[in-house]
Amino acid sequence: MQLEELPESLRGYVNDYSIHFVNVREFEDTSVFKTDLKLVFDFMKYTKDRKGMRTLLSENEAYKRVARDAYEVMCIHTNLKELDKIIEKNSGEDKEVVDMCQAIREMLEEEREQGIEQGIMQGILLHTYRMVERGRMSVAEALEDIKSDQTENDFVEGMLAAGFKVP
Repeated sequence: MQLEELPESLRGYVNDYSIHFVNVREFEDTSVFKTDLKLVFDFMKYTKDRKGMRTLLSENEAYKRVARDAYEVMCIHTNLKELDKIIEKNSGEDKEVVDMCQAIREMLEEEREQGIEQGIMQGILLHTYRMVERGRMSVAEALEDIKSDQTENDFVEGMLAAGFKVP
């Protein structure tokens, strides 16, 4: 810290400590940790590597019984709020241990279902764009057909952005 710029009267109240940071996602050997910290660091390391995460969870039985506080640290520091929702849905507040493997499976299943739903909706929208482009229905009819609350202008902009021509 640059204490010189601090008023003299406040310098005695401010400590200049050295702070060391560890990038846990690049930490090579987590075996030096013997507590839940190892589970947390390993989990954080693989949050952007689905294959690595799958291997980690399937090969390490410890993730089937993760202490609640370690689990909460994982959720906060990996920004996986979906996990928290899943765990809360399946257990009470007082639960001491969390099954991360089950939580991850449920999260992935939920994401897959949402992806399927979005794909279906996208297909319906593209089909509707095609119908309007071919003159088989008007923009107003299309909006009513797909039960959309968007404006006609927004619909037309969407058509154009998707590469369709407006008749």
